[in-house]
Amino acid sequence: MLTLRGMINFIKINRSAEGQRLRITVLVEKNGHGLRDNKPTGINYDSIVLDFFKEFYAFAKKHDLFVFTDEIYEHFLYGDCRHIPPATLPGMKERTITISGLSKTFSITGWRIGYCICDARWTTAIGFFSDLVYVCAPAPLQSGVAKGLRELDFDYYRGLSRMFREKRDKICDALSKAKLRPNIPDGAYYVLADISALPGNNSRERAMYLLRETGVACVPGEAFYHDGSGEDLARFCFAKDDDVLAEACRRLASLKAS
Repeated sequence: MLTLRGMINFIKINRSAEGQRLRITVLVEKNGHGLRDNKPTGINYDSIVLDFFKEFYAFAKKHDLFVFTDEIYEHFLYGDCRHIPPATLPGMKERTITISGLSKTFSITGWRIGYCICDARWTTAIGFFSDLVYVCAPAPLQSGVAKGLRELDFDYYRGLSRMFREKRDKICDALSKAKLRPNIPDGAYYVLADISALPGNNSRERAMYLLRETGVACVPGEAFYHDGSGEDLARFCFAKDDDVLAEACRRLASLKAS
């Protein structure tokens, strides 16, 4: 049995290259064997940060590290944002392990079907591990997803982006009017909002207040931070049917009125 030891390092960073470099340095000093970037905000890296990520992957190559990416929201992009798979960057195809799925794109969260794309050298080991750890999705469902991948054209994915941008705009507008300032996301279908104006000593109490007063549920910001940085925040999901989302917006408006 091979046992790997890892350590999670929580570093406050900004969008500057210097902040990102700090994170990488800490990871390597702790003898990590892979690099992964996580964020709950739906932020999409702009060209400046993308330039840095090219340096990031050069760094991974220098230290012989794998790069694990979660790209399940690749088609949920708004405005002029575009998704650039890390594996397509120069020299990164062999050391990038892309993990994704169709739960979001095809609205089939209950099917639990995902996939991994990597260099052929790693597929056997990953397949063995996956078979031992996870329950295999039913074969008919896998066939259904494969058919969707083969037959749906780019119009489907463009339409998906347009539809969710409209949903994003609706929830962000409602949050703004309710004095819960949203951080407008460039991707995914979640929005972090400032709920510090609500009664409560922490994000959980404020989220529960909102639930009691309006029936609108959100995830307390503390769930996404290891310290107190998220106590004034909450995350709202706008992946809802239009009528449900409209009702949530109406209820948020009643919060302002009260």
